[in-house]
Amino acid sequence: MDGIHPWWVGRAGEGYWLEVTDREFFGNQLVTRRHDPRCMTAWSHRLVLHVEPGDVVFHYYERERAIVGWSTAHGRTAPGRLRDGVRNALAWRRNEAPIWTVSLSGLTLLPCALTIDDVAERQGALVDDLMALEEQVGDPLYYPFEVGRPNETRPLPGYLFKLPALFVDAFPQLARSAPILAPATARPALRPRFAGVARTTT
Repeated sequence: MDGIHPWWVGRAGEGYWLEVTDREFFGNQLVTRRHDPRCMTAWSHRLVLHVEPGDVVFHYYERERAIVGWSTAHGRTAPGRLRDGVRNALAWRRNEAPIWTVSLSGLTLLPCALTIDDVAERQGALVDDLMALEEQVGDPLYYPFEVGRPNETRPLPGYLFKLPALFVDAFPQLARSAPILAPATARPALRPRFAGVARTTT
C-alpha cells in the first residue's frame, strides 16, 4: 500500500482537494514527482493517486496567497515523464523526470479569491469541527493549513492536500462557486493504482 489513510472513502461529498502551487499556469492538470518516500512531504505527492474523476480540485496560488479557483478531475492518475524541457534548481523538474499526472478540466476563477487572511479569520471556528472529524475518521486528515494563532495561519509544506467538505461549506465563495458534490455511492477502499510506484525515488 502507499501509506495513505483514505478517511474520505465512503463519506458522501468528500471529493475536494487543494493544490498549492506557484506555477503560472494551473488548472489543466495536477503534475507531481514520484517522490522519495523518505521526504517529510512525500504523502502530499502520493495523495494524487487518490484523486478520482469528478473530484473538485481547488487551487491555492502562492503568489497571491489565496485560493483563486477550482477545476474538476476528469481522468485517473497516470505515470509519465516530464519531457517539456523545464529546468530549474529542483531536480524533479529536470528533463525526463518521472511524474504522476491527473487531467483537469473547467478551470473556474473565483469571483472573490479566498485569501490566507480570510482563512485565518475563520479557522478558529473550524478547529472544533476538524477535531470532531478527526475523532470520527482517524488521523491524519491531510488538512492543508497550520492550525494555531491566526497570525500563524499558512499552507503546510506540500503540494496536494485533502480539503474537508466542512471547510468548503464554511466559506461562501467556495461553496457557491464550486459544484456541490452529490451524495454518491460509497466507493470501496481499493488499493490505489500505481501504488507500487509510490516507492520510486527521484
